[in-house]
Amino acid sequence: VSVQLGFMNLILSSIVDSASAAREEDHQQRAIENKNLGLRRLEMWRSICSSIDADNNGFISREELIEGYESAEDEVRDYLQSLDIRREDLEHFFDLMDTGRTGNVSYEEFTDALVKAQSQDIRIYLLSVRLLNMQILNRVAEHTAQLNILRDNTDKVNGAKDLFRKINTDNKSQRQSLRHSC
Repeated sequence: VSVQLGFMNLILSSIVDSASAAREEDHQQRAIENKNLGLRRLEMWRSICSSIDADNNGFISREELIEGYESAEDEVRDYLQSLDIRREDLEHFFDLMDTGRTGNVSYEEFTDALVKAQSQDIRIYLLSVRLLNMQILNRVAEHTAQLNILRDNTDKVNGAKDLFRKINTDNKSQRQSLRHSC
């Protein structure tokens, strides 16, 4: 009986080892396929970028993106719609890609944003949204502080104007009383 259990253990360990090796090989194969898919997507978007780029300067402007969306580039429109980006969202989407606020987005920035959007995990996406919200809140706080400073300075200027008016009125009154007394 012990010999039979030993053989069964040996056979079972052989099966587990081969299943583990097959799983590892499958994991490696999927990683290679995902990498190849990413490279194909990147190449596809680079070719689409060059077709959208009307002036062939290596950058895509907001107008070129909108024209590319509206023109015969069905691939662009279909893909962006699959990401829930409609025509009216394009300007905001462009602003998110144009981090340098230059009015142009390089092919690399454009393709990176689209490939990332296509392959991004929902948790990473939510983290990105949260970080963007924090940036927005920080900017709002900065602008609020600047507005408060402007309001304080406006109040000071208005106070100074009122003081000058009062002084000017007092001076006029004194001049008039001096004229009447003479």
